[in-house]
Amino acid sequence: MAISKQKEQDIILLRAEGYSLDKIKEKVKVSKPTILKIVKENESKISDLRNKIDKEFIQDYKALRIKRAKGIINALEKAYEAMDKTVYEELSKKELIYFISTMEGRLQNLRTSMKEDVVENY
Repeated sequence: MAISKQKEQDIILLRAEGYSLDKIKEKVKVSKPTILKIVKENESKISDLRNKIDKEFIQDYKALRIKRAKGIINALEKAYEAMDKTVYEELSKKELIYFISTMEGRLQNLRTSMKEDVVENY
């Protein structure tokens, strides 16, 4: 039985997105042999589409990480401005230690996440 072009495109897209044949069968309501036939006939197209999806994912991920880093930098700048206005003599040692520890922890988390980004992208 012939299937519609739309269902065939759905199968190709779902496979490129990494769905299993069984999941595609559930979503598109087409027999597994038909799905397998379409997948085999369109291996190159699926591979190209998968590469495009992967590239878009990486670009989105990088943009998100950059946005997050800019947000952290912005927060640090505000913290430094607040530090400049702070009269440290009025703070207890416990408050100063907590403040320093918190800032160091946030910086370490930023360094770690940025190192992970570099490793993941190579």
